[in-house]
Amino acid sequence: MNFVMLAKGLLSEYQPKYNSARVVYRERKKYVDEIDWDMLAVPPTGSYKEEKQYMAWKKLIAFEKGNPQRIDTASSNRRIAFTYEQCLMYLYHYPDIWYDFATWQAKSGSIDAAIKIFQRALKALPESEVLWYAYAELEESRGEIQPAKKIYESLLGNGVSITALAHIQ
Repeated sequence: MNFVMLAKGLLSEYQPKYNSARVVYRERKKYVDEIDWDMLAVPPTGSYKEEKQYMAWKKLIAFEKGNPQRIDTASSNRRIAFTYEQCLMYLYHYPDIWYDFATWQAKSGSIDAAIKIFQRALKALPESEVLWYAYAELEESRGEIQPAKKIYESLLGNGVSITALAHIQ
């Protein structure tokens, strides 16, 4: 008889958690099902399929940022970072995904992680001036003038289509 009481107690304790997790799973599955997991990471061509995948990933990332499971901040941040990393496996050549990931890390208080993401992004997309400027701005915002200056010098020495803005900066 004692086991029955224990089982009822455990059931009443865990049933709401189970129901909540099931609702979040079903909602997440809607976003995950929109993603083409066989897509290759190629430079964007502007096709409808690519745009659809881009939007599907953006929706999934926004969903994760909403912390639907109501987990602690550290676990939620790890989950969001994991989702961004998964996204980059497919949208590797999209500078705005890299930018969003790095700025999200910076806003989350992880400046070092944001710097590493910008460094990875510039290896992946060295011709993206936006990423160069954003990285330099991040360094400037934390008072690191010399690293920011080196970033601008790298941009100028890169031989990439140098604009007047690069010289002004």
